[in-house]
Amino acid sequence: MCFAEDVINGRIIPKGKVAVIGAGMTGLEVSEMLGASGCELTIVDMLSEPAAGVYSIVRDDILKRVYEYKPNMLLGYRLCEIFSDAICLKTPSGEISRVEAEHVVLALGVLPEQGMLDAYRAVCPQIISIGDASKPGRIYEAIRDGLLSAFYFET
Repeated sequence: MCFAEDVINGRIIPKGKVAVIGAGMTGLEVSEMLGASGCELTIVDMLSEPAAGVYSIVRDDILKRVYEYKPNMLLGYRLCEIFSDAICLKTPSGEISRVEAEHVVLALGVLPEQGMLDAYRAVCPQIISIGDASKPGRIYEAIRDGLLSAFYFET
């Protein structure tokens, strides 16, 4: 088991049957990378649609690329357990299902990294946290936060 960041940064290179847990943007991006490297993909998400809340043009673009690798897309499923050769899932109907997987990649979201922000504040107290440093979000929200923070900045 590893995290999507490990795969994206090249620290871990899964091969064979790979289960990606999470079908948000990070999960889909790592799935695209894994599919391109020849992995057999199973993508699992608790939600009933992939990339929920993502702008449709962005979602449709990445899904088109991911679907080229013919993933087994399991939407509405919950991860119950990870084994050395499989994952255990709870289906939308409440049944338990076992899916073979040589590797499991977790793409379950991120939290802001406060340590870096605190380090900057130690040097410069007038730090304004925007975008993912403030709360996970989309590029649009980060740009808007930057604009509004600069516009309403008080010295």
